[in-house]
Amino acid sequence: MGWIEDKEGGLTPLERAREVYVLANKNTFHSFSKNAVNMQQIIMDKLAEYDIYSKYEELVMIEVKKL
Repeated sequence: MGWIEDKEGGLTPLERAREVYVLANKNTFHSFSKNAVNMQQIIMDKLAEYDIYSKYEELVMIEVKKL
């Protein structure tokens, strides 16, 4: 994935993080709660790498509370 490069496939790291969050939300959060918690941690780790965790923390925590 293009977490290090400024752009990969036309996406910046911020856009890539948003895409990963949306896909994880659609595919995991509402299906398997155990996997959702694992996916949530993976997402937060990736977002933290780019110091954008705080921008998405609230969205992630809202989804986790729905489990």
